[in-house]
Amino acid sequence: MSRGRALEAGGLVGLLAAAAALFSRSLATGASYDEGVYLASADALARGGTLGEDVFASQPPGFYVLLRLALLFPGDSLDAVRLVFLAVAVVGVAGAWALGRALAGPISGLLAGGVLLTAPAYAAESVRVAADTPSIALALVALALLAWALEREQVSPAVIAGAVLAAAISVKLFAATALVPALGLLLVARAERRLVVGWLAGGLAVGLAFVALHAGNLGGIYDDAVAFHDEARGLSVSLDTNADRLAEVFVRAGLVFFWLVVAGAVAWGARRARPRLLLPLWLWALAAAAFLLWHRPLIDHHFVLIAAAFAVPAGAALRIRELSSWRARAAAGALALVLAAGYAQQLRRIDRLEGDDPRIAPVVAAVEAATARDESIVTDLPLVAYLADRPLPGELVDTSVVRFRSGSLDAACVLAVADAAAVRLVVAGRAFRIHPGVLGALRARFPERREVAGITLLERSPAAAARAALRAAPKSCS
Repeated sequence: MSRGRALEAGGLVGLLAAAAALFSRSLATGASYDEGVYLASADALARGGTLGEDVFASQPPGFYVLLRLALLFPGDSLDAVRLVFLAVAVVGVAGAWALGRALAGPISGLLAGGVLLTAPAYAAESVRVAADTPSIALALVALALLAWALEREQVSPAVIAGAVLAAAISVKLFAATALVPALGLLLVARAERRLVVGWLAGGLAVGLAFVALHAGNLGGIYDDAVAFHDEARGLSVSLDTNADRLAEVFVRAGLVFFWLVVAGAVAWGARRARPRLLLPLWLWALAAAAFLLWHRPLIDHHFVLIAAAFAVPAGAALRIRELSSWRARAAAGALALVLAAGYAQQLRRIDRLEGDDPRIAPVVAAVEAATARDESIVTDLPLVAYLADRPLPGELVDTSVVRFRSGSLDAACVLAVADAAAVRLVVAGRAFRIHPGVLGALRARFPERREVAGITLLERSPAAAARAALRAAPKSCS
């Protein structure tokens, strides 16, 4: 191995180790509501539920494949599952490195990965049991494979690139924005027809496989993963507010990532011999920003998209051709210090995130004491059901305020599902307590009430639950 290759390998190992160290700090953060939803969904699927039919599918089916694979690894705790998602996030950093390297050289690859580690959202969301980071990590890998295929004029990596990009979109639909740089790379590189056909074939193969696997319930999956989110857009804030949120997170004088992006854009625009293959990535950055301006509701985890889309072209554009002169070495040293400052900034940001909700543990203990292990419960805190190892009816894995406001869920549905599953215990600590009419309807059906750590537990007798199950209507909420 040449000295240059050895240095690059050492740099890559250091980059990935730094990523793993940064991301692991997020393991101490408290579980989000969505993590509880997805873990409860995986449990419902493992118990025989069908996605989009009797298990609410807030994401495309690819995400649930990834989630169930994560649950196959040893350990069924939240941290054990999070470690799998951490590994996928590190793979995304490797994808950023490979993409930057393929388009602008070895140093550019390391800089692309380094800038990604300074970006808000990617590090903070890296271990979340959620679809955002895995979908973008897969998109980065797909683009790197496509760039490699174009560089070497090989069909096999082009086929795999198309397949991985389709998989990324199947995990979360906003990964479809990566079609912008993918098509741009094919056009700018004037790809041969065989490469284009191979890329399309790989993508179509994965897409058709998902269609075949879910042929009987595509309508339900579409309603949950697409139509529901489209309805939710009408309930949320304006484009002006989205612009304010984006500016608040990314356009700040004290944010190292912001200045790295500005420097990368200036460096790329000012170079006469600028790498033309970086243009599609800058277009991805613009497409990502436009998508988040349009998307509603805009939540912190959505910022993973814009973090990756801007980090790679900015980092790759900050390339240093050689380190033979003292000026180049000084510039490289200064850039390394800036990256270190951005890395430290994200460390501090993660350390400020909240820990576990102290209410959850006593409520989990109360649920375990009040119910049998295989006995279904109903709750608007799905993490409680997962941690207590109690089944949660698939229709009610997500009982968010948005579902109630959009009409996807109502009090009648909650009661119908609870009756059909012979539920004796309801745990109300979130949407049930704030959505008009829900808590009142539940109290009428579940008359015994107690408070545990500020969370309401409603119960009824086994005989009442059995009678309700006998006269229950079909449990579908559609």
